[in-house]
Amino acid sequence: MYNDDEKEILVLKAVMDSIGSMVNHEVITLYHNDPHSEIRFETSIHQKYFNIILVDFLSTPILDKKKCLSALQVIINNPKYNPNTQPLKQAVESFQEWLNQKINWELFDETRKLWFPSINQEVELKITRNEYICICGNIVKHNPQALTRQAKTIKEIFEKSGVKIKLNQVLLAMEEFSEQFHDQMFNYHSSMIAEFLNNILWAIHEYLQPSYEKSNKSYWENGEFFQRYECPDSIKDDYIKEIFWNLINDLRSKPYMVRFKVSEHRKHY
Repeated sequence: MYNDDEKEILVLKAVMDSIGSMVNHEVITLYHNDPHSEIRFETSIHQKYFNIILVDFLSTPILDKKKCLSALQVIINNPKYNPNTQPLKQAVESFQEWLNQKINWELFDETRKLWFPSINQEVELKITRNEYICICGNIVKHNPQALTRQAKTIKEIFEKSGVKIKLNQVLLAMEEFSEQFHDQMFNYHSSMIAEFLNNILWAIHEYLQPSYEKSNKSYWENGEFFQRYECPDSIKDDYIKEIFWNLINDLRSKPYMVRFKVSEHRKHY
């Protein structure tokens, strides 16, 4: 339906809008103190919102059955608007690598185990950051069908961690799982996640600057100053032209959040 140039515009606009809905001053408060910056949520509702939108960003296909990070990887491998994709590549792949790593439960040479009193189990869960983020985001949506799906996922994680557990036991432990991962772990990791997302957003802005400069036409006519945007010839579809103009308009200002850096130790837990 769309050519590759048009698909790239769709992906970039979707990613920018998604990140912008999470990393902004209405949702999070930035305490800027590089290299030890952190973000905080005003209320638990803001934290839940951030988690839910993040799950959509990580798990919902946006084009050709590809999720946001995978769709960005396609652009990195075959860019249409700027041959220099190194900043975007680094931002995307750093986040992907962090998400795919398992939680490190070791502290001061001791391994921490999680206690689930409702099922009388203590366990060192073998779970990736991506897994727990998506589970928690789906739990806080409070959809009964989604909760059952998440219970099955948690059951598989328990079993991979060497603990046999029944599905009804997982449902009993669901609130305890959410307390330990959403209320505690996600809150701890939220600053790191926000930094990764903000880096991607800034990298997209950098990637699109040549397109912005090329399309931005300024001129004087009859003593008046005019400014307009020209769409690339490769964009044929009228809908994508509208998306392109909106995207270029977004580039007139910098991302909501300044660049910031979170303490390095937050990456390794």
